[in-house]
Amino acid sequence: MLLVIDCGNTNTKFGLLDAVGANAPFLRVFRLDTDSRLRAEDYRTRFDVEMRNAGFDPGDVTDVAIATVVPNARDALVAFARGLTDRDPLVIGAA
Repeated sequence: MLLVIDCGNTNTKFGLLDAVGANAPFLRVFRLDTDSRLRAEDYRTRFDVEMRNAGFDPGDVTDVAIATVVPNARDALVAFARGLTDRDPLVIGAA
C-alpha cells in the first residue's frame, strides 16, 4: 500500500492507496490538525490507531509520499515514514 501525506498549514491528510494511477481510489483518508511540534512517534501512534480502527494493518504500507508546505513538520513526517517502511519517502516541497 502507498501512503500519501499532504501536510498543509491547517490540516495534515493521510491517504491510503492500493494502486497508483489517475483513477486509483483511496482506501482510507483521515486528517489531523497540522502541528509542527508533533514528533515521528506522535504521528506513528495516531496513524496506527486510525489504521486499526479502519481494519488495516499499518505494516502493509510499503511506500510513502509526502507533500508539505510546512517546513517545521517535514523532519518528523520523514522520520515517521522511515520508521513505518524502513525506506526514504518521496518528499515534495518545504525543502
